[in-house]
Parts: sequence; C-alpha cells; structure tokens
Amino acid sequence: MVRDDQVFGYDSRYVGIGSRGKFFHRDLQYSCEMAGEFGKSYAFSDEPDRQNIHAWAFDSELRYLVPDRRASQLSLGYLLTSGDSDRDYSPTNTIGGNRAHTVDTSFSGWGFRDTGLVLAPRPSNLGAVRLGASTFPLNEYKALERFQVGSNFYIYHKQQAGGAASDTLSTQHDSFLGSEIDLFANWQITSDLAWAVHYGVFMPGDAFHSQRARQLFFTGLTLSF
Repeated sequence: MVRDDQVFGYDSRYVGIGSRGKFFHRDLQYSCEMAGEFGKSYAFSDEPDRQNIHAWAFDSELRYLVPDRRASQLSLGYLLTSGDSDRDYSPTNTIGGNRAHTVDTSFSGWGFRDTGLVLAPRPSNLGAVRLGASTFPLNEYKALERFQVGSNFYIYHKQQAGGAASDTLSTQHDSFLGSEIDLFANWQITSDLAWAVHYGVFMPGDAFHSQRARQLFFTGLTLSF
C-alpha cells in the first residue's frame, strides 16, 4: 500500500573494474567484472530521510573454444549481486523496499544481462550459475553455415534468503530460486535476414510456494535494413 506521504527518489553512483583475456591456453578465455554501487535512496516509510546505498555485483565467465570445424563453444558463468534482507517485496523499488534507518544493500544495475529466457530474474539479490554450449552443426553446407544450435542451464539462488527477488512469486524465505534449461536455434539466413527459435522451462525452487514448472516458446524473424 502506498502511503500518502511516501517520498520517492534513487540517486546512485557506480564504480567498476574488469578484465578479460586468455586463461592459460589460447582456446580458454575468461572475463570478470566487479562493481560497487553507492548513493542515497528513500526507504518504504513516511519519513523523509534518505538512506545510504552500499551494494555490489560480481560477474565472471570461462569460455572454451572447442578446436573443431563446427566453431563449438562451452561456457561456465557465475553472477552474484548483493541483496537486502529487509526488502520484503522488491529488491529495487521504493514500495516494499528498504526499511527506514537501515543501509540499502540491494544492487540495482543498468543495462542487459542474460539471466535466462523464462525466469529472467533482474540481477538484484541474485546468484546465478550458467552452463552453456553451442555449435554450428551443418556449417559444411553453404546455406546452413551460419545455423547455430545451443543450450544454457541455470541454477538460481538469492544472495540474501530473507530478501525479495525480482520475481514477486518468490515469497518464501529460502535462498533456492530454482533451475532452468533453455534451448535455442539461430539461423542467419542472409546478410539481412535472421530467424531465431528459443524454448525454455523453469523449475521453481523452495523460494516459491508453487512448484509448477513454467515454459516459454519464442520464435521470430529479424529483417535488417
């Protein structure tokens, strides 16, 4: 419920450092990034005082370029972003957000980060392991040389078990959000026409009251001009 005298505002600053390169072998690549977030935010309260923001995020990936003629790749990634145990309903919003007179430790980032097709959680109070694989299985044929298939498997958890995650159905105070498997096929038919088919299924964990699996199917043509 929104209070009549609720004040809104979120002023954040970010500092980050990252690195990428080869990891002991020319076919094994790594990337990693760390970010800190600082600033001021308003609590879910009728008090006008602003609270300090102290949050952080870490992202990393290992990618193995398989030395075959299919341009196959294997990847392992881990994303971890800080949460706030007293944010009961939202990891980022003012409503249902940070409690008054406490530091806001829930990371709120900008931009896009691939966290899956179905659950697609926002990178706030989130830990996500991703194991991926892709290949171009028919690249010996001219028409199919840019036809790619692959899959990603995710395991999700909350950094703070008592805090909210971005999916409002994860109402239980448990850190395990669940797992997901995504399958995809991408075909660059011509230089300006591409076709994509994606399917995913998410299996909820103990952070969800309902254990019913969710599915999503997507297909689309992209014409570039």
